[in-house]
Amino acid sequence: MKILAIGDFHGKFPKDLKRKAKEVDLIVSVGDYADTNEFRELEFKYWDKLKDNFSLEKILGKKRYTYLLKKQSLSQERVLKRLSSFAKPIICIYGNSDLPNKEAKRFLVDGIETQCKKLKIKLLKNNFISVGKITIAGFSGYRSALSKGVIKYSGKKKEKVKRDNNDWEKRLMKISKRLKRQKNILFLGHDVPYGYFDLIKNKSSPLNNKHIGDKYFTSFIKKNQPSVFICGHMHEYQGKKRLGGSLIVNPGYGAEGKFAIIDFDEEKGKVRKIEFFGKKNK
Repeated sequence: MKILAIGDFHGKFPKDLKRKAKEVDLIVSVGDYADTNEFRELEFKYWDKLKDNFSLEKILGKKRYTYLLKKQSLSQERVLKRLSSFAKPIICIYGNSDLPNKEAKRFLVDGIETQCKKLKIKLLKNNFISVGKITIAGFSGYRSALSKGVIKYSGKKKEKVKRDNNDWEKRLMKISKRLKRQKNILFLGHDVPYGYFDLIKNKSSPLNNKHIGDKYFTSFIKKNQPSVFICGHMHEYQGKKRLGGSLIVNPGYGAEGKFAIIDFDEEKGKVRKIEFFGKKNK
């Protein structure tokens, strides 16, 4: 089975994707469909305030924040529509730049669950489905740098961080138990595992030169050994690495035209070949 893996569109769509999609049986995406570049710049600008228990909504005011969320929702939907136009089965998760229904409903815009349902895209939040003899598992969401302990936080946030980490761990334990009897597992996670494709190389980021991967994901891979762990989030990287019996694949920054095609042998339960597309990082 040939699987096209992509992520991190951020409102842009690779020119070569439609042509290459004709060659595959399935498309999987690891999230970040929406254009949130303006949000990212504002987060960097107000970094110190955000660390001190302020929210971006509070800093910007409800009117401007709502305007940005509407733009986010529309850009997210545009990318999903382009994907759905390929007439291929599409399985996806969402990342930190995407707008889930829970947040979207507060501002009377469509979230990703609603958009995927309308477009007949299979969204996996914390579950799996079988495609042929392959199990595609999906784990949506993102654990922030605050929750990972990469940045310092005030005492007010200590309980929230603890609660978020407990919830994250419980979700992973739940899907881990459900996958025990499954074979040929391709696991979709937006974030990278700690120590793999996770060193930030962005001088404009307050976290430049820090490792920011998810340690829970690293533990999950070591314990469960999925055949392939497909991730994204880190725009600086594209490639594959081995962790035990698992192959970790980062298809690259979709907004720059990067993606990968994985040729998976369903009978032998292993990857035959991976091709990476798009201009390589230096």
